[in-house]
Amino acid sequence: MWFFPDYLCHLEKRGMNFWEEWIRRAPLPDFFSFMIYAYEADPEGKERFGKKSEDPDYLKNSIRKIRAELIQHGLSGQKIYITEWNLTVSDRNKLNDHCFHGAYVMKNIIDVFGEIDMLCYFTGTDIYTEYYDTVWLMHGGEGLLTRDGIAKPSGFAFRFLKKLKPYFIDKTENCLLTTDRRNQYSLVCHNMKNLNYMYYLQSEETLEWDKLWKNFDEWNPLTLKLCIKGVENGNYQMTIQKINEKSGSIQDIWADLEYIQDLSDSEIKYLHRATVPRMIIRKFCVEDECIEIELRMRPNEIGYINLEKM
Repeated sequence: MWFFPDYLCHLEKRGMNFWEEWIRRAPLPDFFSFMIYAYEADPEGKERFGKKSEDPDYLKNSIRKIRAELIQHGLSGQKIYITEWNLTVSDRNKLNDHCFHGAYVMKNIIDVFGEIDMLCYFTGTDIYTEYYDTVWLMHGGEGLLTRDGIAKPSGFAFRFLKKLKPYFIDKTENCLLTTDRRNQYSLVCHNMKNLNYMYYLQSEETLEWDKLWKNFDEWNPLTLKLCIKGVENGNYQMTIQKINEKSGSIQDIWADLEYIQDLSDSEIKYLHRATVPRMIIRKFCVEDECIEIELRMRPNEIGYINLEKM
């Protein structure tokens, strides 16, 4: 069974306490599952989806609200599964194909890391969202991959996350650090930019390819500075991979082709080859048991860094 977090509030306003009903119905479930999309529920409870939420931390705040409700009603032992999650339910929102969406995925997974038992993104491929009007390379579908199997920035976000090591060390607002406890360290990072009033005042389907930049509060780079202490001294290699509007973004590469509609097989193959992260390799020596990293990130960029003792 799934519910939207805001919908539970409306049940309580009507005198229907969701949690008390479950407590009365033994046995209790092993988990509660929810769908979370960044919309505020209709105050009257008539519409399934309401207006777009302006809270950039909507996922994190929704999960904390759910957790607080569980604790309040003596259900702290139950697991929380988010079986569907995304910014939007629209299959024609061009931000789904933008670098922003890769940063959005990375930011939110870092935000809720360790706070829930399962988080499932919706959906895997744009094939699911095809219709009679899907004659373009991309159409703003929710998939991590285009219908031709080309990874979007959101797809690369999951590829970067998959490369993390098994042991968690720490996280900040913009990055998450892991290790294998054998002198290897991996981290993922992002520079997500918040959406502005222009996005919230227009229909999602009306966004224009060449004007998406207008939907952000600001467009400044970020200098990320990190210090990993307690590492073994010696020679190390640092490998950096990045996705941004200059490297590996399928939407921006397609823009260089003037958003041509009828792509040939050779052009599709070119796009597959061109859509790869930029890679940088640096070698350095650690002498004081501390690795210092300074990384300059473009707006809505995501990155993966692997550190390995030589």
